[in-house]
Amino acid sequence: MKKNPSIDYILLYIVGILIIFGIVMIATVSVPLSLEKFGNTWHYLVHQILLGLVPGIFLAILFSKIRLPVLRKYSPVLLLLNLIALILVFAPHIGVLLG
Repeated sequence: MKKNPSIDYILLYIVGILIIFGIVMIATVSVPLSLEKFGNTWHYLVHQILLGLVPGIFLAILFSKIRLPVLRKYSPVLLLLNLIALILVFAPHIGVLLG
């Protein structure tokens, strides 16, 4: 009989607090710049929630369903793909140039 893994509630609470803290920081700091550039005080906050938080929660739930031995098996390939993606940030027309 398989034992269902329990949720680490302490880790879940800490992650939730960090997410809330980050959202509050984005909401308070980005208001003047967002209003100046886009005419909408909540542009950066909505952008971060829709393109950061929602996909992040979806992917966290998806990856929590994958068994750990499967992740261990493919971890070298995933690490290599991650490193390639990090390097591609510096490639012209792929990464974003600020300034």
